[in-house]
Amino acid sequence: MNKLVALLCLIGMFATAQTTTRRWVDTYVFSGTGSSQTAPMRFWDTKWRVVYKAVGAPPFELYLLNLNTHEQLKVTNQKSGKLKNGQTAGSGSMAAASLIVNGGENGWRVTIQQYLDRVEEWEFVQQKDWKSRLNPLGSWSGEQGDHEFMFTMPAGCGRVRTVQQGGGYVRIDIIDPDGKTLIHSVSTQPGEQETWLYEPKTYKVKVSAIQASWNLHIETLDDFKAGERK
Repeated sequence: MNKLVALLCLIGMFATAQTTTRRWVDTYVFSGTGSSQTAPMRFWDTKWRVVYKAVGAPPFELYLLNLNTHEQLKVTNQKSGKLKNGQTAGSGSMAAASLIVNGGENGWRVTIQQYLDRVEEWEFVQQKDWKSRLNPLGSWSGEQGDHEFMFTMPAGCGRVRTVQQGGGYVRIDIIDPDGKTLIHSVSTQPGEQETWLYEPKTYKVKVSAIQASWNLHIETLDDFKAGERK
């Protein structure tokens, strides 16, 4: 009996050790040009780091937005001089958060690292991707020249996805009802970029293209709630 109890205790200690063993995990990685707002992210109740790298000349501003409380944490705000790469550390849970980025046209990259145990890491892997719940709202396409249109984002949030075919130059600006440019991006290579919007407003989109064709798709996450955990 004593041997059995000892064995059970040993198994319990081993299981506890496996659960409490933590390591740094790259949970989210974002890259782009210009100004953007990223897809929703979840932060577990643990330590985390926001690691950033930017290329080119200032400015480079980066904020972490809690979508539930609307509080903003300044990660970096570089307005002059040579751009410096770095990181900001923090701790605590956020059911839904997003990055607000204002960078140059040469590109930036941000990695979210979280200090997860085995259970939290499993939860991260198993969580349902926001993108699988998106619904199409509208699509536009064009080629050479300047284009302008408007759309209304309903309650919830949504993704604006731009696809460039071929080389050339494509510039995208998204402007809110007050005339403020929320999103600005420039692309000179074929590929896809995305940004997210979190306020139900009517937005104006301006597209300028030179020797390039483009498609712009707007999708909504109608059932998004900032406080939910998926």
